[in-house]
Amino acid sequence: MGSPAGHDSTQADDQYRPGGSIGQVKLGSRHFKHALSLSLPAQDPGRRGGSREAKCSRIGPMIVGSSMPASTRTLPPNGSTMNRIAILLLACSSSLVATADPQLAPDGTGVGSKPVMTAQLTRPWSMPPVCGLLNVPESNPLTPEKIAKGRELFFETALSIDHSTSCATCHDPKKAFTDGRQVAVGIHLAKGRRNTQTLVNPGEGRAFFWDGRADSLETQSLQPMTDMKEMGLQESQIEERTGMKPADVAAALASYLRTIRSHDSRVDAYRQGQTGMLNAEEKAGFDFFRGRGGCAQCHGGPNFTDDGFHNTGVGFTNGIFADAGRYEFTQDEHDRGAFKTPTLREVALTAPYMHDGSVATLDAVVELYSNGGVLNPILDPRLRGPAPRFSVDEKRQLVAFLKALSGRISEGLPEVCQP
Repeated sequence: MGSPAGHDSTQADDQYRPGGSIGQVKLGSRHFKHALSLSLPAQDPGRRGGSREAKCSRIGPMIVGSSMPASTRTLPPNGSTMNRIAILLLACSSSLVATADPQLAPDGTGVGSKPVMTAQLTRPWSMPPVCGLLNVPESNPLTPEKIAKGRELFFETALSIDHSTSCATCHDPKKAFTDGRQVAVGIHLAKGRRNTQTLVNPGEGRAFFWDGRADSLETQSLQPMTDMKEMGLQESQIEERTGMKPADVAAALASYLRTIRSHDSRVDAYRQGQTGMLNAEEKAGFDFFRGRGGCAQCHGGPNFTDDGFHNTGVGFTNGIFADAGRYEFTQDEHDRGAFKTPTLREVALTAPYMHDGSVATLDAVVELYSNGGVLNPILDPRLRGPAPRFSVDEKRQLVAFLKALSGRISEGLPEVCQP
């Protein structure tokens, strides 16, 4: 969890709505229709209105989807929309899905934080129509071939100087694309400075790494290969080993990364009307998350992140920050000690937490925020003032809710809507 920041908690479930006009977007060599439901920026006139039904078809061997709450979303400001294609992917209702209500104790409370699944629904709960807003550069359109190549490169140890390390070494799919270590470990067992971030749902992001120094997945993909502690290659060696230009390697990897999705959590089902998918404790935790806990101020939206940077005081000791965070990139004193808000999807699988991996458990994360973070001169404004001091019940309920954000992780070419 990151620090609280700028999303109104009441908007977390109501930002998006289904339906909208039909637009056309080019993915590689093909054109696909997709349902648009967004407020376009002023510099992007000309989108035509109207609406029509669309059907989904699978155009690749690997299918991916993601749940999003339903309603209007505004494209993120990024200077010029000529640099990015926003693709709204439409998810179809699945065939019969096995789901069930949590089993409740006689007093109405849930049995532990993991509900007991007891029955199968007679019909599937439908994914909301909009399942992702991907930031895809015009210079790197998605194609099945490029995504497949990116996946191959992701697991390729030849991209490290001693053939010991691949991207998947630190971003293990079995651990929600993290590694379970306090800080990353690269070639020759060299330790990095920061915790490995999850790679689920990166395609909707605007800045990457804990300090946000990369403004695209293409930039982000190349940097670990040339980092002397991570993979240790020169760009010329990347080309020698792959037969591809480094920029093409980065483009393929970025294309694959955009397809990694976490979706179909019980929280997603709950937000789509399947109220029995959360037990009483988890529902109370969700209410606290959006209300008194203030978590949704920063962890709002479909990915439970504002994609922003905040100073929670983690790493501040003896009057200094062990890691200056975003300041190293911006040289702005207001960014000292600020780090990117991580997504909370699959958060139960991504311990330890925070940029330095110093917080071992979700219970400890909740305790940190109960205490108001770590006091320092430029603590995020949302953490200033008296510490909120969560009750024992509130802490337990919040952790139960966070665990319910685990769903299904998939990767590969998404479903798109065709006429």
